Amino acid sequence: MNLKTPKFRSKAKLRYCAGLGCIICHQPAQAHHMLRVPGKGMGVKAGDEWTLPLCPSHHDGLHHSGNETKYLQSHGIDGAVEAMRIHQGWLVQK
Repeated sequence: MNLKTPKFRSKAKLRYCAGLGCIICHQPAQAHHMLRVPGKGMGVKAGDEWTLPLCPSHHDGLHHSGNETKYLQSHGIDGAVEAMRIHQGWLVQK
């Protein structure tokens, strides 16, 4: 029996997130699925509620940094707080 909770998936949410522009530089963005969130295991993509808009340059920089939390903090961003703020904004407007 599989007791895992299904991950939240929504193409509309991903479009909304990307449409906000990069959270760091405000350039056109793509939705980045956070790497360290509750309920995410090794090799499992986070649910779409845990996304941040990042331009390709900052998205690559984050992945090459090796530490998502420190990378975001170096730009003054608390990833979990921002992801939830963005998700709440999407829920309100949908």
